[in-house]
Amino acid sequence: MAIDAADLPLLFGEAKRCPFAGSVLTLGRQDVTVTPAALRRVAGQCGFDLPRPLPTDLPPDERLDDGTLLRALGFDEVDSMDVSDYEGATVIHDLNAPAPPEGLEGRYDLVFDRGTAEHVFHLPNLLSTVVRLAKPGGRIMHLVPSSNHMDHGFYMFSPTLFHDYYRANGLAVEQIRLVRHPFLQRDPVIEIYDYRPGALVPIAHGGLDDGSYQIFCVATRTEGARHDQVPQQSFYVEAWKAGDAAAGVRRGGGLKAVLRAVLRGIPPLYRAFAAVSSRLKKRRYMRRALVPIARHRIEG
Repeated sequence: MAIDAADLPLLFGEAKRCPFAGSVLTLGRQDVTVTPAALRRVAGQCGFDLPRPLPTDLPPDERLDDGTLLRALGFDEVDSMDVSDYEGATVIHDLNAPAPPEGLEGRYDLVFDRGTAEHVFHLPNLLSTVVRLAKPGGRIMHLVPSSNHMDHGFYMFSPTLFHDYYRANGLAVEQIRLVRHPFLQRDPVIEIYDYRPGALVPIAHGGLDDGSYQIFCVATRTEGARHDQVPQQSFYVEAWKAGDAAAGVRRGGGLKAVLRAVLRGIPPLYRAFAAVSSRLKKRRYMRRALVPIARHRIEG
């Protein structure tokens, strides 16, 4: 549960879209790895003016705390929720529980999940709770691990989870992004891609590269939104509507099928052909699936 410099372009972009204000609840205390100097530098790179100045007595090269950072982004009130008080959370609550703490429903302008959901076993209760904690018109923001985070937590997430759950419960899904970090690279270039439901199907089985991917999702609690509707995965809903369980997957035919059959009769040639063809297909499918939004070189 940490906010680092690579997260800042996402936060700044959302603040540009809809400025932060009022109250924020973070799921868990956030270990901020950003210094005042780094915050100002990345803000300048992103063309973002901090809504509030940092306190003047902060050492420029010491890490900020989560409250100071979030207030600089525009919030008046900062709370944190954790199952334990060992890090000084202001609200002690187990997110596995079926309901939020009494008195906090509809309380917050933003509920911010920066890498907590993957550590909570009862995910449906967590999702229900974050909806109930947000006030009508308030936002829910997740920045959570996806591909290449094995054993970091209980879960690695697919964007369809957030898209389908929030849509099923009547919330407005404002944006979903895939965020790629190079593996084990200092001062990484982060790449931000748009998410379109269904676009990842061609690369869903081993089609990504060795980058470390995260999901950034923002949803707004609308008037009349619910929290208890169980979604069906949208990919299959579309397949059922089309009456085709393969969801439009084309079966080969014609000349291509004949050539493929001939090559299969010559195993060494077919293996060489398949190796080259697989690499080309993977590149083509990734270009179609991952639509670039932004690219940032972030120095820590």
